[in-house]
Amino acid sequence: MELQRLGPLTHTNQRLILKLLKPHLVDRARLLDVGCGSGALLDLLSRRFPALDLNGIEGSRQAVAGVPESIRDRILIVDITNGFSLDDATFDIVICSEVLEHLPDCRPALASIVSHLRRGGHALITVPHSMRYWSRADEFAGHYRRFEYEDFLAELKQASLEPIRFFTWGFPISYVYYRIVSGVDPGKLMSPGASPLKTSTANILYQAMRLDDLFIGKRWHQLIALARKL
Repeated sequence: MELQRLGPLTHTNQRLILKLLKPHLVDRARLLDVGCGSGALLDLLSRRFPALDLNGIEGSRQAVAGVPESIRDRILIVDITNGFSLDDATFDIVICSEVLEHLPDCRPALASIVSHLRRGGHALITVPHSMRYWSRADEFAGHYRRFEYEDFLAELKQASLEPIRFFTWGFPISYVYYRIVSGVDPGKLMSPGASPLKTSTANILYQAMRLDDLFIGKRWHQLIALARKL
């Protein structure tokens, strides 16, 4: 989807993930990206932190077909719907970004994430927040739900994850952008092509959304959790 490739919310999500994880992205740390899609985040990590041991799993063969050649051998095709098992592999960091909302039941995948984390390791999870933001875009994307703040916090604790940072993000710039995009026919967002105007507009919005880092709280449309395995 062109919106996902160019969209300022996608790039902002990656920026926030790297910002939260930076203290833990040490040389030779083992990292797993669960539901890594076409590998955009792994590709970014491989360029900025080349000493990381990067790995990814993704259930969609179509998505994996778009993975950059440089990281293709680090990604396995694995269906995570009912949880997943990678033998006895454990990781220092597990990322699961914009994935759990696509599952009928997120608990098996969440349990698998925890089981593949070493004790004291970190999970970085992002999900769309609150059903009050539900729109046609959620339906088009195949979301089963948006997660409520207190409910998801309880899910993490139940899974033996201790939240270190737990907040919602998305105000004021991205709130306006999100509301506009949510009102557009989702099919139109699939249109291909990256004109100079579209690219420059996306870049301007991406930079403007840094302002939203000052207004994190419990109310906005993006829920972000950094947690430690107990």
